[in-house]
Amino acid sequence: MSGIFGLFNIIALFYVFKGVQVAIKIGREWTSLRQEPLTPTKKQLAETAAFFIAVPPAVALHEFFHALATWMFGGKIVDFGYGFFWGYVVPVGDFSAAQNWFIALAGTVGSLTFGVGI
Repeated sequence: MSGIFGLFNIIALFYVFKGVQVAIKIGREWTSLRQEPLTPTKKQLAETAAFFIAVPPAVALHEFFHALATWMFGGKIVDFGYGFFWGYVVPVGDFSAAQNWFIALAGTVGSLTFGVGI
């Protein structure tokens, strides 16, 4: 199983590199990017930024909400992983079916919360 996580981490490092490139480009072109009109190039840069810059904190919040729901029901997190573009938590506890459902749903609630915040 650790082999697949190693592969995920290698891919994530590539994504982090691309995210830094996009952030630098946005920083250099900030003034012109804020001016009208919205060109196809500006739109593409915004979409690229949405993926390479916004996804890592969204993944972190998604996993945190799973953990938060677990703690809410008295459970513990025995393992977790975060690789910028992927993550997981391993909850342990005596959960009812409804609580398990809520713990699973909590990640999506975290993602939606992040999206609304953006």
